[in-house]
Amino acid sequence: MNIVNDSSSLFTETADLITQLQKEAESDKQRWYFENSECDIFQTNIQENLDDELVREALKEGLDLRQYSKEINDNLKILEKDSIKDYFKEAGNIIKLHDQIKSCDNILETIESMLDGFQKNLSAISNEIQTLQHQSVTMNIQFKNRQSIRGELTQFIDEMVIPEGMIRTILEGQLTERSFLECLHELNHKIEFLYEKPPHDIKCFNDIHEILYKLKTKSIIRIREFILQKISQFRKPLQNYQITQDILGKNRFFFEFLTLHDRAIARECRDEYVNTMSKVYFSYFKEYSAKLAKLQVKNVF
Repeated sequence: MNIVNDSSSLFTETADLITQLQKEAESDKQRWYFENSECDIFQTNIQENLDDELVREALKEGLDLRQYSKEINDNLKILEKDSIKDYFKEAGNIIKLHDQIKSCDNILETIESMLDGFQKNLSAISNEIQTLQHQSVTMNIQFKNRQSIRGELTQFIDEMVIPEGMIRTILEGQLTERSFLECLHELNHKIEFLYEKPPHDIKCFNDIHEILYKLKTKSIIRIREFILQKISQFRKPLQNYQITQDILGKNRFFFEFLTLHDRAIARECRDEYVNTMSKVYFSYFKEYSAKLAKLQVKNVF
């Protein structure tokens, strides 16, 4: 047991000795490297100092470098003291310069804040411009849509509106005047336009339906009276039938209007015309036949 303990102690001491020797060898190696490095640095500094122009001139003149170095240090101290004195002399100006710099900093900070505000305003203006552009595009589309329906809407309004002049002409105007015939054409067109579509498709149907119906009724009554009056003139003796026939021919649209909107009255006027003209032509042929018979009798004798 003692032998084992002695061996263990010997082994431990041997290991510690080897570790110590390694540390000493490492320390010697670092010392050698440091000494060599210092030598290199020293040699490099010497070489740099020798290359200096002032050192070369001092060596040429045979000056003592130590004395020369001391003089330079003294001059540097004098210059340092002079610089300090100058600094104290200019302390007031330096303080003013500091205040001015501080004031400039404050001004720059104000300008910076103004620029930040200006940038924010520009951003807001940019957003407003984008909004206006969007609104402009929307308004342009709306304008084009309105332009596309403007023609149809204008035509529809023209068809639905009943001018006061047309109403007055149909109610009070002379049937032989051209204005009455034009108003009658326009009335017929409005009636056809109104009734060619279902009533529920036209919102203003109830507003103009009654007016158009009254105008149509009034026109039919006046046209009937006019035609019957002209037909009755054929029955008068010594009447110039050609003038009356020309008047009826020029106003033949009256009969077309009756045919479109009241077939019963149109049939009445037609029958009256046929009966009257039959009697007129019968009287003509009867008188003509009688005169031919008289001529034949004269020729015989």
